Amino acid sequence: MKYLKLLALCLLPLSFAACSDDDDINGGSATVGFTSSQITLAENASSLTLPIVVEGEHNGLIKVQVAVTNLTGTSVVNDETVIMTSGNLLFPADVNEVNVELRTNVNTPEDDYNRSFTVEIIAAEGATVSTSSCVVNIQEMVDPYNNLTGNWILPIGENDVPVTITGREDRSGFDCTMEYDGVPVDWDMDYSPSGLQVVCGSVVARDIDFGEIGVFNIQFGYVNGGYWYTDNIPATWNETFDTITLDAGITGGLYTSAGAFGGYTWFSSETTMTKVQ
Repeated sequence: MKYLKLLALCLLPLSFAACSDDDDINGGSATVGFTSSQITLAENASSLTLPIVVEGEHNGLIKVQVAVTNLTGTSVVNDETVIMTSGNLLFPADVNEVNVELRTNVNTPEDDYNRSFTVEIIAAEGATVSTSSCVVNIQEMVDPYNNLTGNWILPIGENDVPVTITGREDRSGFDCTMEYDGVPVDWDMDYSPSGLQVVCGSVVARDIDFGEIGVFNIQFGYVNGGYWYTDNIPATWNETFDTITLDAGITGGLYTSAGAFGGYTWFSSETTMTKVQ
């Protein structure tokens, strides 16, 4: 988690009106409060604006003091991941709305569905307080990475082959293991938030005896139009993270110990993997 630096606040527009604390305090019957008592904020949002409005007689300066309170959940920390530009707001006689502005950096790889904080009016001068607080509920953006680990099925011919997908600490991709025809096969998938790549062109099983054909290593690739390709195979997941769809079926190609394609293939899979529930 990279915390925001206070220097970033200099980029924010000023949210308060220019006036002096020496201006006459409002003598009319006015109320001041948030326009909403509760809102939802996407966890990947970087900023937030909350309007506070004045209603009623407003003939002088109104001072409002606000604070961030009741911070709940993973990486929701005042003055670190939730930073308010100013807690002191001024409403001159001709200004009936001022924004509370915050910078937020609460996006996390973990899924936490109970995160929130409150922006609260803790004092007001020249008006009474109506809606005194606004609860900001953080909407979790589900992280694909952790949801893709686990046990899967890859159809190969008439067989449903179990595949175990294991995550890495650096989240660069996945380590995948399966057994086909009694042979352990270890292969890789690259990961980015936008999709997957089945890594081809590297050895996934070694020294497999194919009898009269010979002894070969196995590398992944795919066949298209009768031609053999070793480009990585793109893949995508669905919204519920229980299927992975490949752009082409995975094919196990036979390679000599010197790395030359042997002209034969061991197997070719279907294009959809299904998660075991």
